[in-house]
Amino acid sequence: MKRGVNREQGAVLVVAAALAALDQAQVVHTRPLSCAGSNTWHHGNSLLNYMKLVTLTGLTGRVSFNQQGKRADLSMDVVELQQSGLQKVVF
Repeated sequence: MKRGVNREQGAVLVVAAALAALDQAQVVHTRPLSCAGSNTWHHGNSLLNYMKLVTLTGLTGRVSFNQQGKRADLSMDVVELQQSGLQKVVF
């Protein structure tokens, strides 16, 4: 599986968990919205707040967010492309 797909899998899990929690807490209604329009989904702020509460382990490791909505407890490896493939760079 490609690394980009792994990151996307974690993002999908976060949104799915937040939507499930939101759905348990209140009746969620959907309606068509245009990306070009100025209307917003009235559950958007609630969904964002539930996403901040999600902590899970995805394929790339732990996924959690702080109260500002930024990724918390994030660790990354610096890699270098060599003829044998990607190699972790040690500092």
